[in-house]
Amino acid sequence: MNTKFISSDPTIETCWRSIILLGNNVASYKFALAKALLGIDKKDTFISLEELALPFSESLTEHLQTAGKQITSSSSKFLDFCSQYNRGAIDKDQLIQQTVKLGFVNVIDAFHNVARSEVPYRFFEDARKDREGIVLTDEFYKLLNSRQAENF
Repeated sequence: MNTKFISSDPTIETCWRSIILLGNNVASYKFALAKALLGIDKKDTFISLEELALPFSESLTEHLQTAGKQITSSSSKFLDFCSQYNRGAIDKDQLIQQTVKLGFVNVIDAFHNVARSEVPYRFFEDARKDREGIVLTDEFYKLLNSRQAENF
């Protein structure tokens, strides 16, 4: 994968777009995480997985209603729970519980990776071990205040 444009224009905006368009996650997961990050109330730099779970899972359940699964493995327990939610087999609380448990397993680790290496800017730090969440970085807030913010 050619990422020459990142090195020729290593701005915060270019890195964000690269993650979304070229990142090393399955597309539906990274789109859902990006959408959740942009839409969540950012009153604090720390966002718990529980707080992130609803907007993240809602984006995925919406996607599953109109498109098939975008996964690299043969199955996904988490996406199965999203489909169960869409069918009314589980409620919103159960979806949130399963999202916290299963939904962020790979996407948080791989979010900042493009072409097998990390982009120059990190938009959040993984705090799952200590605090069960993520911590938004200064770069994320700079992204929100950039001239391109309305385009994300």
